[in-house]
Amino acid sequence: MALNKKLFKGAAAAAAFDPLQNFETVTYTGNGGTQKITGYIRKGAAFNGSSSYINLGSTNQFASSGVSVSMWINPVSVTTYQMLIANQNGGSFADGDFFIVIRTDGYIGYEIGQSASIYEARYATTTQLTANTWQHILMTFDSSLGTTIGKIYVNGILQSTSATYTAGGTFSGDVFIGTLDLQLGKRNISGSELWYNGKIDQVRIFDKALSSGEVTTLYGETYASATKSTTDIFGDGSGVALYELDEDANDTGGSYNGTPTNVNFLGMAFQPDLVWVKSRAAGSHIVTDSVRGNGKEIYTDLTNQEGILNRFTLDTNGFTVTTSAYGNANGVNYVAWCWKAGGAAVSNTDGTITSTVSANQAAGFSIVKWTAPSDYTQTVGHGLSQAPELVITKNLGSSIDWYVFYDVVDGSVDYMNFTTGGYGNTSAQSFTSTTIKSWWGVTENIIAYCFHSVDGYQKIGSYSGTGASGNTITTGFQPRFVMIKNTASGYSWIITDSTRQTGKILYPNLANAEFTLSTGITSFTSNGFILGTDVSHNNSGDTFIYLAIA
Repeated sequence: MALNKKLFKGAAAAAAFDPLQNFETVTYTGNGGTQKITGYIRKGAAFNGSSSYINLGSTNQFASSGVSVSMWINPVSVTTYQMLIANQNGGSFADGDFFIVIRTDGYIGYEIGQSASIYEARYATTTQLTANTWQHILMTFDSSLGTTIGKIYVNGILQSTSATYTAGGTFSGDVFIGTLDLQLGKRNISGSELWYNGKIDQVRIFDKALSSGEVTTLYGETYASATKSTTDIFGDGSGVALYELDEDANDTGGSYNGTPTNVNFLGMAFQPDLVWVKSRAAGSHIVTDSVRGNGKEIYTDLTNQEGILNRFTLDTNGFTVTTSAYGNANGVNYVAWCWKAGGAAVSNTDGTITSTVSANQAAGFSIVKWTAPSDYTQTVGHGLSQAPELVITKNLGSSIDWYVFYDVVDGSVDYMNFTTGGYGNTSAQSFTSTTIKSWWGVTENIIAYCFHSVDGYQKIGSYSGTGASGNTITTGFQPRFVMIKNTASGYSWIITDSTRQTGKILYPNLANAEFTLSTGITSFTSNGFILGTDVSHNNSGDTFIYLAIA
């Protein structure tokens, strides 16, 4: 009999605007080679092949006469034994011993048993797996079927299976019983864990054998599926647990949360148009975008002109990074802030100078490129539906500082130096509903990143420092990313995000390593963020500007 559990029926109506499909923060560990930073559904869990696993708790909590396990996998290699999910500890087969494994021949195999003499071990012979590719794996078991209880599906296709061995006897009673914890990424044999190397996403556990039609439904899931976060996807109480693996190993329903060890969570639910990467150790900030094109880099902490180094490629729901001391050094931890603009760039003639624009009007974000003349009064179209409040801009052809223009303090557009942390000055810049001034006054290519506030998603604002802990800033939503700058002093720019956790700060104008500061932003709330006493965040009497994103 299945274990009693909370049922999760139905799915919430999709929001008109989904922040997770417009901005994302991801963390990853460099491997010294080439790797794609992505999940399948949205994010995903990355296992390193030597010490990464997720403990899902007691196998008994999933016990039932029928059990199915569904997951998306992206293995680095398919030529070594690697445990995807297991509670098997080796030796004589016993009640509840179970695993799903990638075999050395590239096929999926499984074992399941009820006693030392009644067990089944099979592997798929129809479809060999492919390395570095997302594939859907589903195993379904039903003890009422007698001596052959399992089926294997790869990418929605039922596999023609061969038994490596099948003991006599008949299966009866519950599947998924035993004394060992169920784990993703390894088995419980010290020294012979058969560690998994690769990514896993969207792990579902059911207390029944799934039909071929239900398997097809799961194989068809994408990040855009309305039911992607629904545990009981079939509405019949069979959905026991769903591990979306988006930033943590929790079960969506909260009943069977997993515990990750040395697992990275990465990826996003869109193709990014702007990716900003920073080593969490010392190292420059690297910015690439779809308007300038893959492989072209600029650095927020440097005055360097644009470099064409071909280290980053923007991909569907992620990006690929190649061997580099800056973006993928082996064993180094990185953070990437990723924005969706409008995809393919278009020509914009709203200004006196034609610009090239990729604009996400719903998200209040656009990327604008143009060739500046020597005339400061010329204008370029920004592609947004209203005037920007924050514009971050860089000359691409010369070793010149970055500048940030903002219009959230005194009713006029002011500017600060992004590279040096220099503070506020009045500018001749102006923002309208269609254009910004070219401003630069040099005949060079210019890039600008433009932002305006969007209710419930993005806020460009200002506040006064109090010097006292508990200064509360209201944004109208729970932020996942906040960038702050004191306008009245040379304090550095500061970035905090929820993925790295509050208190972990990086400086856009410095190559410094990540710094832990307990007196900066002390918490993200459902309606904003709370400041501590740190002077760079909350100096009494100073004015600060910020960019907050849900």
